[in-house]
Amino acid sequence: EIIKKNNEFDANKCFTFVCDMATQDLPSTIPDNSVDICMLIFVLSTISPQAIPTTIERLKRVIKPGGFIIIRDYGLYDMTQMRFVSKGGRKLDENFYVRADGTRTFFFSIEYLKNLFNNLGFEEEYINYDTRELRNRKRLISMFRVWIRAKFIKK
Repeated sequence: EIIKKNNEFDANKCFTFVCDMATQDLPSTIPDNSVDICMLIFVLSTISPQAIPTTIERLKRVIKPGGFIIIRDYGLYDMTQMRFVSKGGRKLDENFYVRADGTRTFFFSIEYLKNLFNNLGFEEEYINYDTRELRNRKRLISMFRVWIRAKFIKK
């Protein structure tokens, strides 16, 4: 509803909806092969690894040939993952952890993401780690962040 209230919102160009892509099909009002771009910003990491391929298949159905998926998510060895490892007891599966609030986080390697999308009919235009050292000057600590960025094109 927040998006629809924006003055620049155009219902003829943008269709908003809520959907749990891990367990539900996308709305039937989105025709097959009709979407040019799909952006997944810290989305896939919240889905259990077993459900990620199905989620991507659901998106693939609506993306046009030549359309693409852009991803930004947690990369392997991000400081958050290292914190989970050091505290212990939060690991659900390989590179998959549960936070104190019950939300889940998966940490991607380039190889995992590349193989996943290639096996599902996409080719990568780019895939890389975005590494940053963020400094908290007040607390005098450095935080080493690792994110993964990728663009996959539907064949």
